[in-house]
Amino acid sequence: MINLRLVLFSMTVCVLLPVSSTRTQSDNVLSRDNDENARTLEERQSALATLTAAARQFQNSGDRSNAARLLNRVGALQLKVSLPNEALVTYRNSLALVSNSPDLPIKVNSLNGIASTYNHLSKCHEATGFLEQAIALSNESGYLAGKAEALFVKSDCQDYGDHPLAVRTAQEALKIWQSLDLRSGIAKTHAAIGNYQLAQNNLSEATASYEAALSLWRELNVPAEEAEALINLGYVEYRKGAWQNVMALLPQAQGMLDERAEPFKMGQIYAGLGEAFVESGSPEIGLGKFQEALEYYRLTKSPIPVIVMTWDIGKTHYLLYNFPDALVNLEQALKDAEAIKARDLSAMCHDFLGRTHVALGDRMTGMRHFQIAVDSYTTVGKPREAARTRALMGHVYEEQGSFAEARKFYQTALEVLRSLTDAVNQSATLYALGRLELKQGNLNAAEEYLLQSIDITEDMRRVSTSSDLTTSFSSTVHGRYESYIDCLMLKHKTQPGQDFNVRAFETSELSRGRALVELLQATQTALAPGLDPQLAEQEKSLRQSLRVKEDARVRFLASVYKKEELATIDSEIAQLESQYKQVLEVIRARYPSFEQINRPTGWNLRQIQEKVVTDDETVLLEYSLGAEHSYVWAVTRDRLTSYELPSETSINDAAQKVYKLLVTSPMSRSTNELDQAIQELSRVILSPVA
Repeated sequence: MINLRLVLFSMTVCVLLPVSSTRTQSDNVLSRDNDENARTLEERQSALATLTAAARQFQNSGDRSNAARLLNRVGALQLKVSLPNEALVTYRNSLALVSNSPDLPIKVNSLNGIASTYNHLSKCHEATGFLEQAIALSNESGYLAGKAEALFVKSDCQDYGDHPLAVRTAQEALKIWQSLDLRSGIAKTHAAIGNYQLAQNNLSEATASYEAALSLWRELNVPAEEAEALINLGYVEYRKGAWQNVMALLPQAQGMLDERAEPFKMGQIYAGLGEAFVESGSPEIGLGKFQEALEYYRLTKSPIPVIVMTWDIGKTHYLLYNFPDALVNLEQALKDAEAIKARDLSAMCHDFLGRTHVALGDRMTGMRHFQIAVDSYTTVGKPREAARTRALMGHVYEEQGSFAEARKFYQTALEVLRSLTDAVNQSATLYALGRLELKQGNLNAAEEYLLQSIDITEDMRRVSTSSDLTTSFSSTVHGRYESYIDCLMLKHKTQPGQDFNVRAFETSELSRGRALVELLQATQTALAPGLDPQLAEQEKSLRQSLRVKEDARVRFLASVYKKEELATIDSEIAQLESQYKQVLEVIRARYPSFEQINRPTGWNLRQIQEKVVTDDETVLLEYSLGAEHSYVWAVTRDRLTSYELPSETSINDAAQKVYKLLVTSPMSRSTNELDQAIQELSRVILSPVA
């Protein structure tokens, strides 16, 4: 490898001598196609100063072509050291120098540089004309590398609104790079295609693209780009919910970077870690990571990542109930998004501003933000997000007592979510409708909605994330079971001979099984001890692939699509389901305990009476605590009786009082005080049964 400092030294000497007597040295300066070897901030700044001086001397001597050629390299370095406005001036100066020159490749490079800078500044609408000029001149002069670069930048701009089109454009650039055997161009285009595939949740394709980029960057020995490939692979693992892999890949990438020289990549690392912590249940840690990411992104002077990170910080404050801080960040993100006319980002800000104002009790302001979000989501072609926001508006109407309006918004949202096969938000909306009917005493309608919600919940392969409606409607799926049990027990009051209390008891059993599985999965406990590691990994991989492919289908249906493309996705899902079923059959045959724990069905009353209540002297008591009503079922070998108890809060208060007295020193309390607390708890939870 060439020693960069020696190169820079020779370049400096060249600049200090008259151009006419240093043709060899000047050719040496111009022979460098790029400045990838400048990896630290100091090296890039030094190279920048040297190239700028050389360009000035060429220009003073009247050599406009060589001056422009060096200025294009200066512009590229200025972008690398986060000086986009300076880069724009530099590229424009370069273009002016060769405006009448027959040397079209230099002009193409200047045009591409201007477009790339506008892309960096989130002004793709201003980049379009320059890219079209670059492509036209490249075709005219046969400058294939210039055309490939223009297509590459164009694809990045297209990705803001049309991911499949971005993939096609980038693949066109990739073919040209491959025909020229320019491996750096091939590598960066593989990485870009991976980004566009990731945006569509095509995780297996994105992984292949990122790994191709990673392999090439390793061959070329470019650690910063190698690190970016690892970062991108970490983002794939994030989409899978594989938090441990995220935590391994991103720090590995960080160790390969000069942090001062790569603020954008450092921002990506901290943003990725922040998302992983938020989604895995530690939003307070995620908030700190987002704040670090924001500081790095600010150094890049690129608006969109700064806006997104400010929004992420606001969203996380909302999740942590820090509503004033949420408002500050969300309003700043909204202001910045509107300044660059980013309608999708503005919609996201209005969405969470609505949630925050509602949480603060200002429903009118919240509804205004929700309506703007719905309109914006609809305009930019995001029906799922629009439906989700409509459901949140229904929630506000419900809290105001406007049940007819609430029902209308819930049902409108449900219709869209069903068409998109969005199981997560569909089940949450069904739960909201069931709860609404329960409030109004429409028990049959409530039972139907709640049962549908539970059925969909049981079929889902994952629990929800912070962007789902469960954040607002029920933080865990337990709320759906609780409401369904309440509905069945209310029906039992009016129709005591219809075994509604038996169904409520069996639903409680199913809920407990679901809660146990979620606990084991959250703690990554082995669901079948002794399971073959290869089989376990195969099951996990297929389950994750199914989940992300189903999510991709939802995203796909939310956009303009062709029937043939939808059929392809459905075929892929069917193939994955078939493979997953085959693996499960093998696991079931070898390890029966896996199915019993992984997908519990819950025993019915008769099974419990035969296998748990072993004699006539045994009584099984099972409790279900709810926000308004709690219940206890007493099961003997030949009967089941049920009783209504006070709310969960009342029972917990009585239990906490006993607990606190038990953990205090006997010397600091009287025996009578403890006896009274125990008697009170007994009165609440045992006396009805006794």
